[in-house]
Amino acid sequence: MISGTWTGESESFVCDQIIERVQISGSLIEDVEFSDVTFTGCNFFNVKFIGVTFTRSIFKGCDFSTASFDQCSFSDTHFDECKLIGINWAVAGLAIDIQFSSCRLDYSSFLKLTLRNKKFEKCSAIECNFSHCDLRRSQFIECDLSNSSFTGADVRDTNFFTSTGVLIDPSTTKVGNTTIGSETAARLAVSLGFSVPSIFPK
Repeated sequence: MISGTWTGESESFVCDQIIERVQISGSLIEDVEFSDVTFTGCNFFNVKFIGVTFTRSIFKGCDFSTASFDQCSFSDTHFDECKLIGINWAVAGLAIDIQFSSCRLDYSSFLKLTLRNKKFEKCSAIECNFSHCDLRRSQFIECDLSNSSFTGADVRDTNFFTSTGVLIDPSTTKVGNTTIGSETAARLAVSLGFSVPSIFPK
């Protein structure tokens, strides 16, 4: 187990480790491969990750405020209860195989990414950009998606049923067997000119 002041600067391959409560804010982590590593309670504030590979990695309770990922690779990587506000995932990775649970993803961009069969569970994803994403067969479970954009996205077979703030425009988004909740359906109906007085009374 690694804890305290580890920086990772002298290692290019880290495998089968538990890294706890390290403080590496403002650092540059470049060309490092992490395999089967669990990060718990780490502070990655303003850290720049460049050319980093994450394989079967788990992040629990980590803070990535103002951090950035550039040309990184994520394979079977999980973020749990992490702060990932404002991350530009669109430039983050060569491969994006990630799952999010109970994370803060507000103001992040996933523009044009392929995110098929991904799970976003109990996340705050306010004002995120999912435009032109391939989200087929993905699940958004109990997420807050207020003011997030899905323009040009493919959400066929995507499940939004338990999430709130979802606004899908079928004229600009590819839908088909897309599951939405009753409030989302009502808002869609209103946007198309229908009146739904039982949910939105005048």
